[in-house]
Amino acid sequence: MALTFITSRSARERLRIVLLVMACILVVVMPVSALLSLGNVSQLFSERAALEQDYDNGRFGRFGRWGLGADIALEHPLGIGPLQFWLLFVEDPHNSLLNAFLSGGWLAGFCYLALAVVTVAMSTRFLFIRTYVGTIAESAIIDSITGATIS
Repeated sequence: MALTFITSRSARERLRIVLLVMACILVVVMPVSALLSLGNVSQLFSERAALEQDYDNGRFGRFGRWGLGADIALEHPLGIGPLQFWLLFVEDPHNSLLNAFLSGGWLAGFCYLALAVVTVAMSTRFLFIRTYVGTIAESAIIDSITGATIS
């Protein structure tokens, strides 16, 4: 929506986007504020909104396992094989780059990294060009043919 606002050539279309965003904010803020007035919901929200969770911290927390997984990736240049990380640490690494290095070794990890970099580099040139990609994506969900009449 931000890119549509930036690339829009019409002030009317920009105004429509601003009004739509404001309406959406109201539609979201009002029910959320009402829900937060309930004790259980408020407590759950504040618990989940915390930056640190129990399962993230410590040597065998999620972020600690990333470091342990990186050590394993350095020790095994050919990888440890797909779906083997959870056998060592009870859970998957929850990190695609680390998972690529561990599953397929250094070659797979660097190929994943190269694919990600090339994808971002090649796609950024299309950020500010008006295309119909959004319309095509929307067509997968709901009909987006405009101006057509059914007789």
